[in-house]
Amino acid sequence: MTHYPMYIQIWQREGKKWFLLEGRPFYNPRQIPTDLEYVLARYKLTTNIIITEFIFLNGGKTGYYLANLRDQEYFYCGSASG
Repeated sequence: MTHYPMYIQIWQREGKKWFLLEGRPFYNPRQIPTDLEYVLARYKLTTNIIITEFIFLNGGKTGYYLANLRDQEYFYCGSASG
């Protein structure tokens, strides 16, 4: 399983479907809840907002996307096939 900061999310688009890749925070000393609903609410976001940002970013191409929820920055990382 992958470990990364709570405010980072890795998404994948295959065809017309979006998937949030599972991971665990590597450091959580205050035991803040890590479920998706809590994390999104903490940053005043929804999955629809994030996916809309990905579509604006790169037209929603197939591949991997990175969301930095804390800074509300979104990146396209490319596809596994090239």
